[in-house]
Amino acid sequence: MSYRTFVHAVAERAGIDAATAERVVAATLTVLGQRLRRVDAQAVAERLPAPLRRHLLASDYQGDLDAEELLRRTGSPDDRHPRAVVAVLAESLDEQARTQLRISDLRALLRA
Repeated sequence: MSYRTFVHAVAERAGIDAATAERVVAATLTVLGQRLRRVDAQAVAERLPAPLRRHLLASDYQGDLDAEELLRRTGSPDDRHPRAVVAVLAESLDEQARTQLRISDLRALLRA
């Protein structure tokens, strides 16, 4: 999936414009990177379009986050925007990458 397609899919799911979707994607991937060990973040990042990789790799592992902390760190007023990113991310990754990202945990956390 290309960067443009990824952002467009998030915009459609969340009901937001492309510029807002770009910010939401960047913020959400940065926070998701904080809950992954470096080896897992790198493995997942390799499967993403180049412009998205840097966000996932921007931070070091900081442990698991609860829903409230995830939303606070993304700056999202509710879980609709991060949930859209997680859904598009899940669709764009293979099973191994979804496991490394712990996508099922994320979906449960965000009720996605």
